[in-house]
Amino acid sequence: AYEINDRDWSSDVCSSDLLMTKFFSCLFFSFYAIVAAASEEPKAFDKALGDLLLGNTQSGQDHLKTLGTNCGDIMLAWCFSIKQGTLQLTQHPGDEAYAINEIEVNSQTNNYPLYSQNNLVTNKGIEIGLNRKQVTDILGEPDSTSQNSIHYRLEEDDFILENYNLPIYYGDYYFQDDKLVRFKFGFENP
Repeated sequence: AYEINDRDWSSDVCSSDLLMTKFFSCLFFSFYAIVAAASEEPKAFDKALGDLLLGNTQSGQDHLKTLGTNCGDIMLAWCFSIKQGTLQLTQHPGDEAYAINEIEVNSQTNNYPLYSQNNLVTNKGIEIGLNRKQVTDILGEPDSTSQNSIHYRLEEDDFILENYNLPIYYGDYYFQDDKLVRFKFGFENP
């Protein structure tokens, strides 16, 4: 009842239309895989503290629009007292208003205005009190270490260049008795 005609089968499979379709499909998916891999978010990249996003003017404005800078000698910086210590937010000179480029959380207390947000955990889960192993489990192997600190540095990373247009991201994490007591992350001032 079923008869296979070799001539019909080979003409379907080997037709130039089918070969061109396969070629362009393969080319498209290869290109897509390269682009997707090139712009993948690096493991060590932390882009937010709670809902405060690095480099996002709307996010910065939502948090800071009613406050003047108040960190003394540091231009374009806002400092706050928090439950865990002190929070400092810094904007680079020449950048858009309220685009926070660096975030620092320090367990040392100070007499700054109280920060209104309660969630002081980064989008990757970093917070004061974690131990060194917990931080490296979250962010991966650091680029450099010392007895009491670990450091990450991403230079000319495709994802960061495409999404933030800044050449260098860093993350610095400081420990005392194997507990995170200070961390600072963001973009270096170009």
